[in-house]
Amino acid sequence: QLWLYAAEAFTNTSQFTDAVECLQEAKTLTPSSPDIFYYEGLLLERQELLSDAIAQYQKALSIDCHHILSTIRMAMFYQRIHANLSSQTMLGNPSLSPVPTPSPSPKASPSISKPQIQISPPESAKERLSDSVNLFPTKTSPTDNSEAALLAENYLTSALRSDPTCHQAWFELGLVLKQNNDNERASECFLRAIELDKTTPVIPFSSIPREVL
Repeated sequence: QLWLYAAEAFTNTSQFTDAVECLQEAKTLTPSSPDIFYYEGLLLERQELLSDAIAQYQKALSIDCHHILSTIRMAMFYQRIHANLSSQTMLGNPSLSPVPTPSPSPKASPSISKPQIQISPPESAKERLSDSVNLFPTKTSPTDNSEAALLAENYLTSALRSDPTCHQAWFELGLVLKQNNDNERASECFLRAIELDKTTPVIPFSSIPREVL
């Protein structure tokens, strides 16, 4: 777990090379742990390699179908697709002003020689919009806003069935419901998330080593 926590810290500070090293060390200890695939997905997502990130989250779920963190990330992807489909609808309306597309940063991050985990130059918002709508195979791709929102809600309710005390899942579910204009249920989810967040430990109890005296 220490290698994974270190990888997460390096990922959050964009120290991708160090994050890869930590994940490789963790993989030598527990190569089939779903947590490893989750943190690899997180690293790839941070680099905007969205389809690769999804593949890692799906690997984690293939090992443990109740892996909470991977389930939440998958829901967030569908939520993003829902938001992007809505944005495309607005951009296609001639009565609305076009949304400016920011230019990519001129400086790209250096490449890493490690397999699978690579650093790519930042994409423009338009490229990310197109990619995120086509992340999934044709058979599972959401065809409209309501389908994408329903898939996101299903992932989150699945996560809450596994862990009803997960404040992050309640918060994300509230966002999905709010996007669907279900404000009453969204408010209930947000309130539940706030209540649970007050009692959530910084480090999960399940990660604390147990010793038999």
